Amino acid sequence: MKHQLTIAMYILLLLVGTIAADTSAFEILQYPGAINTWPEDIRDGVIVGRYRDNSSVIHGFVYDGSTYSKLDFPGSSYTTLSGTDGTNIVGVYFNSANQQRGFLFDGNSFTTIAPTDTSTTLFNGACATGVDGQTIVGSYYNSLGKPNGFVFDGAIYSTFGFSTGGTYAPEDIEGNNIAGSCFGQGPEHGFLYDGETTLSLFYPADNTLATRATAVSGNRVVGYYYESSSLAKHSFIYEQGDYSMYDVPASLGEDTEIRGIDGDKIVGYYIGTSGAYYGFVTTIPEPCTLQLLMTICLCCLMVRRPATCILSRRCASHR
Repeated sequence: MKHQLTIAMYILLLLVGTIAADTSAFEILQYPGAINTWPEDIRDGVIVGRYRDNSSVIHGFVYDGSTYSKLDFPGSSYTTLSGTDGTNIVGVYFNSANQQRGFLFDGNSFTTIAPTDTSTTLFNGACATGVDGQTIVGSYYNSLGKPNGFVFDGAIYSTFGFSTGGTYAPEDIEGNNIAGSCFGQGPEHGFLYDGETTLSLFYPADNTLATRATAVSGNRVVGYYYESSSLAKHSFIYEQGDYSMYDVPASLGEDTEIRGIDGDKIVGYYIGTSGAYYGFVTTIPEPCTLQLLMTICLCCLMVRRPATCILSRRCASHR
């Protein structure tokens, strides 16, 4: 039994090392000279978002892992970059009437993105939030002042919503998967639509007030939720029925929002101890690796027969 305990303690040390290694991949993102930095999406190592300069003007930025570049809609006093895929970048700008409009930047030129019946009187106009290939998703207020989601395939705008009611605001798209948030249908909650069915997402905690889904990649959906008591924000990673909470280290700040995901990379922002917003990019720890090590520990402590027969059954659920 002492021998088994020794093995278990050794593996637990390895487990702690694995977590520490994942934590070391955490990188703080701050546009040079910016007051605040808000990353919004990541794809193939390229991060897009917005920042506030010393004159409190909001600009878009692109970060390729080594260099930050400013990208603004021509002539606009406000630009935010919301989504990226290849050379395509979508976002939001203010037009000459100080109304929000979406846009697409294809690497060479800018095109305004807004359904034909977008309100011309409301400040909130239209927002382009996600892009995959030629397909763009977002939300807008129509001429009657009603909020709607939309999908644009490069030629035709389609209203995004369901007969069950509520307003569905898409945030991101990958293939057939669209993730976003639903308002006006019970508590605010996230959703994942796979082209056929819609999955509601609500972080499973007693003090959850509202949940927002911000991005999708493969089987993973990321977002954040509000606590009902304090309105504090915490982020989550959802994967095949399981929720995992994610916060930046408390020594750095609070109110973490994961905004984008690509494979095992996530980006977002938080409020630092100084009160300023900082971005981050990090790697998601592989849950199968952690579960496997924990299972080995349990086997060493509880099972005298060879552990491989149990591991083969345990690991089958992760294939």
